[in-house]
This record gives sequence, structure tokens and C-alpha cells, in this order.
Amino acid sequence: MNKRISNPKRTRETRNFYNVICVELGILGDSIIHHSVNRGTINEVHEFVEEHVEEHPNAPWVVIPRQVTF
Repeated sequence: MNKRISNPKRTRETRNFYNVICVELGILGDSIIHHSVNRGTINEVHEFVEEHVEEHPNAPWVVIPRQVTF
């Protein structure tokens, strides 16, 4: 018999971060992912993109805010 024991002292934690993706369409229509990283703050995102933006001048950068609760 399995009983679920709840722990009232257990707190849920939420973390926010950003997924940063640099993706380019190839000549044949395929996707080329140059970078796909997670960064904790928008300032870290800015620093990362600033470091790498000149490597791929024609590729768009996508920044997706994420949230994980555990």
C-alpha cells in the first residue's frame, strides 16, 4: 500500500532564466543552430550576444524567457 506523505515544510522554488538561440536558414532550407544556451539574467544574455553577434551577422537571435518551478 503506497501512501503519499505530504511535507508541509517543503517549499516550491521558482527559477527564471533565458534561452538564447542563434539560428540561421541554410541554402537548402535547413536550420543551422549556431548557439543555444541558457543565461540567468537579461544582462548575461546581452553580454553573450554582444560577444558572438559578429560571428553570424545574418542570423537572427531569439531570446525566450523561461520559468521552472520545482
